[in-house]
Amino acid sequence: MLIPNLRGAFYAVVTGLLNLIEANVFFTMVPDEHWLLVLTVGLRTLVFVLVAAEFLAILQPHWLSPDVRRVRRWVLAGLAVLLLVGSVPAGVRFFQAYFDVRHQLSPYRTTISTLRAESEPGAALVLNSYEHRTYDWLYPYLRQGLAFYMLDDYAPPGESVDARTIAYLESIASDHQDWWFFDSDPSVALPSEEVAMRWLDDHGTVLDVRDSDGGRLYHLTVRR
Repeated sequence: MLIPNLRGAFYAVVTGLLNLIEANVFFTMVPDEHWLLVLTVGLRTLVFVLVAAEFLAILQPHWLSPDVRRVRRWVLAGLAVLLLVGSVPAGVRFFQAYFDVRHQLSPYRTTISTLRAESEPGAALVLNSYEHRTYDWLYPYLRQGLAFYMLDDYAPPGESVDARTIAYLESIASDHQDWWFFDSDPSVALPSEEVAMRWLDDHGTVLDVRDSDGGRLYHLTVRR
């Protein structure tokens, strides 16, 4: 209110963003990334020092000589450039830290580690019956190395789950011979999953089966 111009808006926006990052990013998402807290507190302190200087200039307008005004412009321009340039590496580091935190919290941490270590690029990962929760946990960490597919128990009138599932599996097999199949709940066999297991018995060779994160992970080679 005391600086109703572009500079005042700049101070307000920067302070608001720093408060948002500290309260909703650092403390909530990545509390172990102490560099982020140091950065936000340091930049906010710098902004407060600049605002205090602005208030002094309001009380003592004769201090605002042409040289002081020029220095102020350069300081604000430098701060803006620093924020823009620094946001790139900081953003990269934040996203890496966020994914690391999510990985530590993931109920499928073992499965992710196994597939990262043992899967070949371009292999297919098939999930049972549109298990979106499993997909949401696995996809961010495995999307670059695996092609994701999910079975579906829906069939429109006039079609059967069996026929749709077989056609779907054959389409996957036409593009991939190296398969991973993750059954997130082995105690339940949904219709499409039963069809898939019968089809894989005829068209696949099991290389490995292991229990993983409460589910069962199969590694197969598949022929169409």
